[in-house]
Amino acid sequence: MLVLCNGMARSGSTLQYNLVCDVVEAAGVGTGHGGAENDLGPGPDLREANATPEVKVYKAHEALRGTVPWIAQGHDGVRICYIHRDLRDVAVSLREMQGGEEDHIVGVLDDAVLAYNELRPVRDSPYVLWQCYEDVVADVRGATGEIARFLKLEVPSNIIDEIADGCAIDSARQVMTQVRRLMEADLARADASEVRRVRKAMRDRTQDWRDPVTLIHWNHISRHGGASGVWRTELPEPLLATIVERYAEWFADAGYATDDAQVVGEEGVGE
Repeated sequence: MLVLCNGMARSGSTLQYNLVCDVVEAAGVGTGHGGAENDLGPGPDLREANATPEVKVYKAHEALRGTVPWIAQGHDGVRICYIHRDLRDVAVSLREMQGGEEDHIVGVLDDAVLAYNELRPVRDSPYVLWQCYEDVVADVRGATGEIARFLKLEVPSNIIDEIADGCAIDSARQVMTQVRRLMEADLARADASEVRRVRKAMRDRTQDWRDPVTLIHWNHISRHGGASGVWRTELPEPLLATIVERYAEWFADAGYATDDAQVVGEEGVGE
């Protein structure tokens, strides 16, 4: 069976992927296989869906080609786990991690909404688990149990607790810190030109160091610590207005109110 974690970028998709992987591994039925994209690198093959009892878990921010029709037609062997977040907080996270250029942020949000709309027709399928970031981070244990039930895997409650604790933000921050230490150790052995290149990439937020198992980046967790609602003080008014207007239909469908869309100051106020 293939389990595809198709969550929205900067919306707990890595958290959901790790919860799914840990549940699958705890049940002894499979493991994670990392990231997948439609046009880059090896990815899931739908021909494998029913070919083996092993559960293979992949993470992608886009709807992987062929999976939605497969599920819509009622075929077994593929499960989709999806997670979304208030786009305004996604924009804040993108500004922190990847820079504040509005065109880049809007482009990422466009892709996120495109994937949401592609997956939306199969949202109510028994083969799809649709989670909300705000709910998951408020109750990681509950979200973990929901994943286990969705996959029909028997995982003892004490193991559910361990998985939830191991994937909580404090644990993720420890992984991020370790990735940074390994990066610094590599830089200590590099020549001066390579160090300058990497340091520049870090300043430009284009450096892509990550843990190969959890997929947590060196700068995965922002100074806001994954908090919700920070857009109220962190989003510039013009960008906020663009997001609320451009994605009005998405906000309505996903259940986020936009009548309180106000910010403090044009450049935002730090926490």
